[in-house]
Amino acid sequence: MKNKRILQDAIVLTAFSLVMRISSIIFSMYLASAIGAEGVGLNQLTFSGFSFAVTIATAGISVAVTKILTEEFGRGIQGSERTVMRCALGYAGVISISAAVIVYNFAGVIGETLLSDSRTIIPLKLLAPALPLMSISSCLKGYLLAVRRASQIAISDFLEQGVEVGVLIFLLENYRTADIATACRYISVSIVASEAVSGLYLYIQYLRSRTRNCAASWERGTAYMRRLLAVALPVAASTCLASALRTVENISIPSGLVKSGLARDVALEYYGTVRGMALPLLFLPYAFLASFTSLAMPEVSESMAANRPDQVRSLIARVTRDCLILAIPAAAVYMLFADSIGTVVYGGGQICTVIFLLAPLVPLMYFDAVADGILKGMGQQNWVLKLNIIDSLLRIAMVFFLIPHTGFTGFMILMYISNIFNPVLSVQRMLRLSGIGLDIRNWIVMPGLASGAAVLCLRTFRIYFPFAQNVTLVMAVEIVLFAVLYAAVLSICYKNGAQQNAARRKRPKSADSIFQSKVYERN
Repeated sequence: MKNKRILQDAIVLTAFSLVMRISSIIFSMYLASAIGAEGVGLNQLTFSGFSFAVTIATAGISVAVTKILTEEFGRGIQGSERTVMRCALGYAGVISISAAVIVYNFAGVIGETLLSDSRTIIPLKLLAPALPLMSISSCLKGYLLAVRRASQIAISDFLEQGVEVGVLIFLLENYRTADIATACRYISVSIVASEAVSGLYLYIQYLRSRTRNCAASWERGTAYMRRLLAVALPVAASTCLASALRTVENISIPSGLVKSGLARDVALEYYGTVRGMALPLLFLPYAFLASFTSLAMPEVSESMAANRPDQVRSLIARVTRDCLILAIPAAAVYMLFADSIGTVVYGGGQICTVIFLLAPLVPLMYFDAVADGILKGMGQQNWVLKLNIIDSLLRIAMVFFLIPHTGFTGFMILMYISNIFNPVLSVQRMLRLSGIGLDIRNWIVMPGLASGAAVLCLRTFRIYFPFAQNVTLVMAVEIVLFAVLYAAVLSICYKNGAQQNAARRKRPKSADSIFQSKVYERN
């Protein structure tokens, strides 16, 4: 029954995730055609400066609410929701309103000095009211997670995206402008509107699901506030540090491209092409994996707490295998159809080259996301944070010393080095602590061979039918054909290697396994 419930939740969350990612891609297509790659880059730059304030306003709140409430429910204490939520909302209100006031009053300094673009000042001021709304939503999401209402959170995210897209399209179509700065203001307004609607929906769900006739207990409020702060503040401090480094990196990339000799508008166009257009497109297939990965992580934590190492190894091996089985053919599809996808989705141009250049990194990007989630499920949050900080420092160093001399080439080198450095160390740590080995034959070689065979067949088709390139319907048929060929070849490979797989699973566990580590037992 438990596995059935997990599968049902995964299917529902996958459907929501897939719909949201596809709608996000469609919206980015519309946005790119409406304001151009430079406008997308300016919007990305604006939100890069705003993201640190978002982290300050929201970091640690959802985690703290979920932790306190689940502890109370676990002890059989009912009716504590109102007191805990009042404490959380009070803390969130003070932090988020303070952040909003700072962003509004110092938008000029942030825009002209940090972002080096005065066009970001008004969008930043318009975004400031969104901070209290985001903070309140984080509290409510933490509550809904605690009471097992994850589907309501998914609905709120879907509603938020729908309102944002609807408001922005209304503004762009009815108050059309060729000024990308004005378009970015419209984006800020749409974000605030979407956060307001989403927050209202979450609050209604909170009122409907909380325990009836439970009054707030002011006597216990002080104790709850201390517990909330004990969880929220350390998480917020570490998250803000990592966010600050990412913010420095993001706002420095366009400036580095300008120092390399590119014009400001061209630098923003390159930046928007990579961060605002290519990366969301490359992560589209990850929607099929993200929900299963997120649902598997609590299972990893529970199995470790119950000291069931075999079950932990089985879960990690299964998630890792599924990740690579999906990511390797996804990389092949993006490399094979880079020109077609870029032309169909964004109208061609520089985006086609960017998709092709970043496609080989897709398996590493997906693997890194999976490994980070698994490590957090194994209680390795501090190690993951340290690695991310080191990675951010490395990226910042390359932004300041590499990009000004090499331009866009240096930007691509940065993407490659970072997306190799972080995943390799994360995966190495995950495999060592879990005591499993990287099954190169079944996880990498076989999916690679199956992808290669499918690519070869489609390449032959394209040689004999060159007219089919960049035609949407034909491209869709080709991708489906690729998936069928890939699945068929992979099935044959696995069937022939079943005995070798069985032999590999019987090999002795690693001596470095986390379950045999006395250090882990002490901690």
